Amino acid sequence: MKLKTALTWVAALVVGMSLGQAQAASLVVDDFNSLSTPPATGNNWNQTGAPVWGTTREFSKTGGSFSQTGAPAGSMKFTATSGTNQLVANYDGNTTTGNTFISPTIDQSDKTYLYVKGNFLTTGTTSVQASIWTNTGTGFAQNNLTLTLPNDGSGYRFALADFIPTPNLLSIGRVRVTFNNFALGESFVDKISFAVPEPSTFALAGLAVVGLVIARRKKK
Repeated sequence: MKLKTALTWVAALVVGMSLGQAQAASLVVDDFNSLSTPPATGNNWNQTGAPVWGTTREFSKTGGSFSQTGAPAGSMKFTATSGTNQLVANYDGNTTTGNTFISPTIDQSDKTYLYVKGNFLTTGTTSVQASIWTNTGTGFAQNNLTLTLPNDGSGYRFALADFIPTPNLLSIGRVRVTFNNFALGESFVDKISFAVPEPSTFALAGLAVVGLVIARRKKK
């Protein structure tokens, strides 16, 4: 009984610490709340003073349209109307994509992934590219990673260690996510954020450790 009690406490401690770490180590780039009214025409949608990293949303699109009608709260709806559509979400603290970077830069060296959450209609030609600009000491370098299929339960999970070239996570000044060739119809973007592995992942890892301890105890 003492062993079971001890293992229960160990499991609770591991899972609890994991949840706390996962929740604490997160930076939301955009959770798509407080969206301004999408434009009826045109390919750009800029919003200053938005509750996002850098306080400015900057979207551009081709082959599609924005509409929040029928979109869940905290989501942005993009309706693809052609097979060559593209949606770009840019965050640099400005309404232009020139040599503008958020200052001061941010340190994301304690994060593992850039998550892009949502409900996306994909095809064989769909790709999503995440780009981050990092300070090299003499300027900013663009670091890219492209995924062709959703690899997370609710979207795309970009491993920061896989970006090319290797990013300087101590000093990030811009984030951009480019969606290419959605399937025709409505796709929804819910959240872009830097984070460690999600709480459920940590919880499963904690339980796995406890399981190994039990297995070794039984063998003895």
